[in-house]
Amino acid sequence: MSGHSKWAKIKRAKGVTDQKRGALFTKLARAITQAAQDGGGDAGMNFSLRLAVDKAKSANMPLDNIERAIKKGTGELQPDAVFRMTYEAIMQSGAMVLIDCVTDNSNRTYSEIRNIIERAGEKLGAAGSVSWQFAEEGQIEAVAAKLQKSTKYGEKDNYSPANGSQLEDSLLEIEGIIDYLREEYDPAEPFVDDLGNPINADFFTIRAEKSKLKEIADKLNKAEWQLISTAVVKNTSNKVNITPAQEDKLQGVLEQLEERDDVDNVWTNVA
Repeated sequence: MSGHSKWAKIKRAKGVTDQKRGALFTKLARAITQAAQDGGGDAGMNFSLRLAVDKAKSANMPLDNIERAIKKGTGELQPDAVFRMTYEAIMQSGAMVLIDCVTDNSNRTYSEIRNIIERAGEKLGAAGSVSWQFAEEGQIEAVAAKLQKSTKYGEKDNYSPANGSQLEDSLLEIEGIIDYLREEYDPAEPFVDDLGNPINADFFTIRAEKSKLKEIADKLNKAEWQLISTAVVKNTSNKVNITPAQEDKLQGVLEQLEERDDVDNVWTNVA
């Protein structure tokens, strides 16, 4: 896939601690609350809320937590005053970093982000210095696995690995897909999701037109393919290459940023 980056979300086998899981749930709850606050509490009518809820469910976030976050957004429960902030940085290597946050305290968030950037010897940029180069598009992470419905009462449905070429053929027939990357399953180095659950099949990262994202996801769901995530992401065609030493430094900064509770997503233009 053109523009694919080593900074993609899919990871090789890596455990997730309870502490990281708790931080993830905090991020997810804030994103749900913000989406409900912006567009209402009906996920059937509010696609942003549907995306946030789907992401929370894929992370095994308890349903009570999800419902409570929605009610905070709609005002049915005492709401948390959360809002979105974006910070921008141009690294000395030429790498650009866009940091999207959902926060209940802008002063705290700004201070934490600035400290991480400045400890790396870098500086935050002015508003618009980076964001103008990024555009929103849809992204779907899917697995070449088909739904197998349980024939026994009480047993959960599950997914069984399928031929990756079949999913690839399906993608070629769907309007609105910009591009996709197929990563073949390797038993010696299996993929895992954000919680460390194994993915034992070919993995697809699908770029889609933002306006067609819901339609494409619905078609893949109807065809019973396994979707790991559906999201609106930020991408840029202005990719840069940096040295291995610069990559290591950037990776350290990105990891520190992503560990912060207030940080929702971090985007970069590194090829």
